[in-house]
Amino acid sequence: MGHLVNVLKPAVIALAVTLACTSANAAAPAAAVAPASAPRVTLGHVAVWAEDIEATSRFLTDVVGWRRHPMRFGIDSSDRTIGGIDLSNIDANGLWIELVSPTSPGAAMDVLKAKGNGAIGELVVLSTDFDGLAKEMKQRGITLQNMDGTDRKGPEAISLAIEQDGVRRPHSLRVGYWPSEVSRGTAVEVVEYSPGVPENVIAIREQTRQREPFPAGTPRLDRICIIVKDIDASARFYTEVLGFRRIPLEFGLDGATNAQSGGMKGAFIDTGGVWLALVQPVGPGPLMDYLEKKGDGHVAELIAEVDNLDAYYDAMKARGITLVDTRGEPLSEQKKAHVLEPYGDRIAYFPTSVSHGMVIEVFQRGSTPASLMRQRDALQVR
Repeated sequence: MGHLVNVLKPAVIALAVTLACTSANAAAPAAAVAPASAPRVTLGHVAVWAEDIEATSRFLTDVVGWRRHPMRFGIDSSDRTIGGIDLSNIDANGLWIELVSPTSPGAAMDVLKAKGNGAIGELVVLSTDFDGLAKEMKQRGITLQNMDGTDRKGPEAISLAIEQDGVRRPHSLRVGYWPSEVSRGTAVEVVEYSPGVPENVIAIREQTRQREPFPAGTPRLDRICIIVKDIDASARFYTEVLGFRRIPLEFGLDGATNAQSGGMKGAFIDTGGVWLALVQPVGPGPLMDYLEKKGDGHVAELIAEVDNLDAYYDAMKARGITLVDTRGEPLSEQKKAHVLEPYGDRIAYFPTSVSHGMVIEVFQRGSTPASLMRQRDALQVR
């Protein structure tokens, strides 16, 4: 079907992160898991692998309606460990998407070939106290790693070239990764953010971003779906290590009555902006097959919200693009979205042939308090 794996229709993930509580009268939710003492980090962007950075950028800007930052930067092809990389930031109306496009042989090119065009590579958090973060992690028995998986032993930095006004200048940036056994399989990178330092690439991005509101009707990136083996263990990484918050809303599917997906349970992590939706398959079924194929912590898809999905369907149709339903089949003029009852939330997908491999769901929340997204947002601490 082209969205996730041949045997797994978009319905599996869509149901897992949009369809919710197993009944409208679900038991009272558990207490929220408050973050323990943790470094203050923010979710900065999500990295997506791109074979053709220009083609993927055009889709995200010309079709979806998001904005590309004018800054161009990357890693020189002389890097013997990673290889050359072109990087570009897309403002997804809620979170940045960093497109990562290898340009020469090396570890990055190997990852692109293994994961495929459009695969979501990692979550990236920002720290304004990089040294304090590394020290606190060390005190917890966690050693941040370099890009090649070796332990960080000091203030190592990656070398970048940033192009501004037609001039390329060298820059350095300190980054680190949590070991996969700590982050439960998800690649999570921390990047040093120094707002007062003109040479910091994140500071440059934020200082020079376009700040005008997006036009009405532009999708807003709402959440990122992650498939996990143990939802509680994965949630503890985000709450106890990163300092985010798990909201007190439990949801799931009964495998006996949902053969198209299999059983699952899920949780929402509040990052203070875009949400993380953790989904744990329970028992046999396509969801469990997908977890076993992709691995614990696989970042599955991006989910964007629109106010009027019918109007968005029409806008895409006018461009020659037909959104697809939860079976991966083209939606019709008579049925422009799949409705998840009894919640009223409506969903559709971009064909991955159009989205350059990215799995992007577009949804419209239901109009009543029964909507899962309305239930979720009511529990958000602002």
